[in-house]
Amino acid sequence: MYSLEQELDAADIEYIKNKLAENVRIIDEGMKHYLDVPTNGNGYEHLIEAMRYSALSGGKRIRGFLTRECFEVFNGYIDDEMVLPIACAIEMIHAYSLIHDDLPCMDDDDMRRGQPSCHIKFGESTAILAGDALLALAFNIVADADKISPENKIKIIAELSRAAGYSGMVGGQVIDLGIAAQSFSPDSSKQKTIDVIKLIKLHTMKTGALIIAAARIGCIAAGVSAEYTGRGKPEKSPKNEIELISEYAKNIALAFQVVDDTFDNDGFAAFFGNPEDTAEYARKLTLEALLNLEKLKEINSAINVKSLQFAAKYLLYREY
Repeated sequence: MYSLEQELDAADIEYIKNKLAENVRIIDEGMKHYLDVPTNGNGYEHLIEAMRYSALSGGKRIRGFLTRECFEVFNGYIDDEMVLPIACAIEMIHAYSLIHDDLPCMDDDDMRRGQPSCHIKFGESTAILAGDALLALAFNIVADADKISPENKIKIIAELSRAAGYSGMVGGQVIDLGIAAQSFSPDSSKQKTIDVIKLIKLHTMKTGALIIAAARIGCIAAGVSAEYTGRGKPEKSPKNEIELISEYAKNIALAFQVVDDTFDNDGFAAFFGNPEDTAEYARKLTLEALLNLEKLKEINSAINVKSLQFAAKYLLYREY
């Protein structure tokens, strides 16, 4: 059993840091390729500049990492001619969401990743349109991905549109706006119970949906069926490979958000009220993620989930 008590040693940390850094390099190169749009005299140079500004402003590229890594888990290698387009597409959707999140009518943030938000740099109307254009470009990239079969393109587009829409990221933003508009009584245990339920739902949709989709589309590109394979000796209520990967991704997404809230002293950190309980909740979520990988190994003992294990723990213990 892989547990949190098996802490990452220096070699493990170096391995996953290098893996994540290489992923950032590859995804950034792919994003630059897709955003290398001629703008001479076309009348929308400002829009392309805003798209590039936001999409290429850095970031951990965790969604793209999960897409590429889940492909490698089931294929034993990464074919970036096949998988990089969809990894870039999901990072485009993430970039669009950040532009819109920062708008005055949403979270109203003036800074993003240490630089002015898109609407501060380019104006609110251009920022809205840049986000719209990145979202549209993401689906165009998937549609044009030569090595992905038409059948899998349909599945991937369905996953992405569902995760980005009303039952995923957009719906989570609506809940976020509603929570921000309410005042809660910290002295009421009943109200606090409602609060944390809303927080979990909010972040499972707003943050988690796209992270889950990132993992799922990597599996789909790798040719993983959603049907239970029957390999190994599953538990009484077996889950198929994609469902177990989805549960893993859901748990690391929530843990990622809890850690972010700890840095910001917001959300889950505000709910728990002390760093110890907040950290323990993040550890519990990460352990659940690792247990899902163990169940995945029971179904398919041939796969190597080391990078997913290390990534879950590294993201839990990160310092930024």
